Amino acid sequence: MNRSVLHWSGLWALVVALCLTCVGCGSQQRPSVALAEPVKRELNAQSVELQLRNCETDTELRRPLASEVEIQKQISIAKEATAVASGELAEIPPEVRAKLEAEVERAYREAYERAKASVEQTELTVPAWRIRTYKIDWEEQEFSSTVSFLMNGEAYTASYTYKLCVPKAAGFRETSCTA
Repeated sequence: MNRSVLHWSGLWALVVALCLTCVGCGSQQRPSVALAEPVKRELNAQSVELQLRNCETDTELRRPLASEVEIQKQISIAKEATAVASGELAEIPPEVRAKLEAEVERAYREAYERAKASVEQTELTVPAWRIRTYKIDWEEQEFSSTVSFLMNGEAYTASYTYKLCVPKAAGFRETSCTA
């Protein structure tokens, strides 16, 4: 019977330790990001020209757009958060804002990967002995919503904006290498 009591007391100690661990984890709960649909805008004023030369070969030059320009991303978290219970505003410390930014970025990883795949699949080509100057336009995808989190044991919400600026090939003009 002593063995049985020792066995059960050991199991109970393990259960209590697991429960205390879980309670401790609850205070470190990950922020919850409310996802948003993107608002899309063409940023034609930010168009750039990209010149590709293929003047020393008899074969067509092929390059993915991603090798020439990158997607730009920006994350903004409000400086203040609203307490869920009282509605009072509190300043968000820099280390908490950094964690919230990382969580927002994680939440939109799939949107970023889709945009990245689109840019990687866009191929820029230049025939042999030609120069092509591509016009690159930008599409801004803006996602704005809120993120909920615990700070000092209290639940808060704060607004955020996640922006992607995605390059798009928008035509080209071509000249010969001797021009």
